[in-house]
Amino acid sequence: MPSPAKLQFRDTLMRHIDKFQRYPRAAKRQHLQGTVLAVFSVGRDGKLLGAWVKTSSGQAVLDQAAIDTIWRAQPLPQIPPALPDSMTVEVPLGFDPS
Repeated sequence: MPSPAKLQFRDTLMRHIDKFQRYPRAAKRQHLQGTVLAVFSVGRDGKLLGAWVKTSSGQAVLDQAAIDTIWRAQPLPQIPPALPDSMTVEVPLGFDPS
């Protein structure tokens, strides 16, 4: 079970990343939807160290949009002192045309 500090930081990250999520025009034209399980590594200072798709949505355009969302969200919130200097975080990013 993750620590309360880790859970709180993950919630902070999710709220921050949500602000940068965009539904791609190409996906909208085709009414594509899906959820991407994205993984990224972040340093203490909020610098993104890398991002990749763990579980695909089945749509390349949505998978790429998920990774683009994370890169656009830089700088990410800084890691609190109670947590390690770098962390790897999984986030589900859902895309729905409605």
